[in-house]
Amino acid sequence: MKFSSILLSAFMFLLLIGKVNAQAQISVNDHVPSQVQNFVKKHFPENQIVKYKMEVSPTKVEYEVKLNDKTELDFNQDFQLIEGDSKLGLPLSVLPKKIVDYISQNQPNVAVKEWEIKPYGQKAELTNGVDLYFDKDGNFVRHK
Repeated sequence: MKFSSILLSAFMFLLLIGKVNAQAQISVNDHVPSQVQNFVKKHFPENQIVKYKMEVSPTKVEYEVKLNDKTELDFNQDFQLIEGDSKLGLPLSVLPKKIVDYISQNQPNVAVKEWEIKPYGQKAELTNGVDLYFDKDGNFVRHK
């Protein structure tokens, strides 16, 4: 009888944990704007959103998501990507075409691990340690 009670308790515990995990996953995606969800599905089809945060200030709204592979993406109030960070490398499809063209010609076979829009333009950090700087239109400015 004691064994049956322990077995039943263990089963109930596992069932409860599974239910909590399912609710946590549902609640994250329930709050993520559809534009962000669609972006992730298009450019990161193998990943899921595991963390979502909306930051509101008097001058702007930003959305931050973290994917299950630890990729982090930030979007502005118009749901445009303004920053991406991935140790595995960002897919080129998320970067502006001029930047992709420059990297493909000048740094072939190197992944972009971080890209962001800065006040002065754009910055791309490559997996080989090189930082590339571009103006707001995506024209190459310099490297570091």
